[in-house]
Amino acid sequence: MPASKRFQGFLFDLDGTLLDTAPDLLAALNHLLRKNYKPELVQNDIRGAISDGSNGLIQLALGIDSSAPEFNSLKLEFLDYYRLNLFQNTRPFPGIEEILIKIEQSKRPWGIVTSKLSSFTIPLVEHFGWNLRAKCVVCGDTLKQNKPHPAPLLEGANYLGLPPKKCLYTGDAITDVQASKAAGMQVVTAGYGYLTDYKTAKTWDSNGFIESPYELEFWLQ
Repeated sequence: MPASKRFQGFLFDLDGTLLDTAPDLLAALNHLLRKNYKPELVQNDIRGAISDGSNGLIQLALGIDSSAPEFNSLKLEFLDYYRLNLFQNTRPFPGIEEILIKIEQSKRPWGIVTSKLSSFTIPLVEHFGWNLRAKCVVCGDTLKQNKPHPAPLLEGANYLGLPPKKCLYTGDAITDVQASKAAGMQVVTAGYGYLTDYKTAKTWDSNGFIESPYELEFWLQ
């Protein structure tokens, strides 16, 4: 494991890494299920599908493929409900604020690189005041490419004013690891996030695996 002082900047995924958005995503999904007379789900049912975005969540909950005629209208209804209820129960994971403060106290920049669309990401970032602190917010529609393509992470490093090798990315999906490696950036897997398979995630080719945000302090010192 490399000496953490090598890292001069830090980039983070959003859902499942900085923010626990599962409660509000679940509420939007259950709204859809109620309207379609289907049984509601609980958080453990959906956590592994959150990284697959709205398509994956709807496919999981309603058991239909994205090619189904009704899929787009269901997706729009899901997203509309979610957009109106972004902040109900979404919170930073315990330890995240403390880690961000430590990064700032060390005079090193940090930013967000997420696959979440800007129409959802920006209001969330502003709600928690991170727009005044993060050096960048790269969203799923900022560029033409998205993770696992390295372009979003390279964009994040550019905003931080650092070469990729001087940055550490933290995320909870295999695409985060793939994008980081392709960008020449080291990566830590957030084991507390929305993992599909905990055991499999520990075998990903990441540079570290943490079970709590507090463990990121090792990489800061």
